[in-house]
Amino acid sequence: MKRIMALSAVLFLSLFFALVCAADSASIMAGSSANVTKNLKGAWTGNMYITGTCGGGFPEVRILNVGKGFSTHTGASEFAGELCMNLADGIGMGTAVITAANGDAIYLNITLHSFGLGGPDGTYEETETITGGTGRFAGATGEGRSHGSWIAASDSSFSWDGTTEGTIMY
Repeated sequence: MKRIMALSAVLFLSLFFALVCAADSASIMAGSSANVTKNLKGAWTGNMYITGTCGGGFPEVRILNVGKGFSTHTGASEFAGELCMNLADGIGMGTAVITAANGDAIYLNITLHSFGLGGPDGTYEETETITGGTGRFAGATGEGRSHGSWIAASDSSFSWDGTTEGTIMY
């Protein structure tokens, strides 16, 4: 009888230990894959090109926006976007992609406010909404704000530089 009691106690403790370890392991695994909001910062430089008009015709123009920079979550990366901008009010909307050196990408919806149109240079403010991505950024969400300056290189091309701050969750 003592032997059965001792064996039962050992079996009970072994099961209890196994359950505690399994529960702790599950919570550790859940914590490592949980999405956490992180600060996002970046610095960029690039060029914008007017490539034609948008659906409404002039003064609404289609702009191709390409650049390179560095971001806290993508490292050295490239930026490519396309938007329609109304030259009368300097407001444009479109989409963009930030691609990290390893190919992982962040997808953005952007709204651009450009100031100083018609002159040789100006400034801009942009809001970005993160709508997803690929690789480690699949399902990413977040938002950012960018600002900087631009200089007209011709009637249809502009160079720009600026910085971004925001948050990202992935």
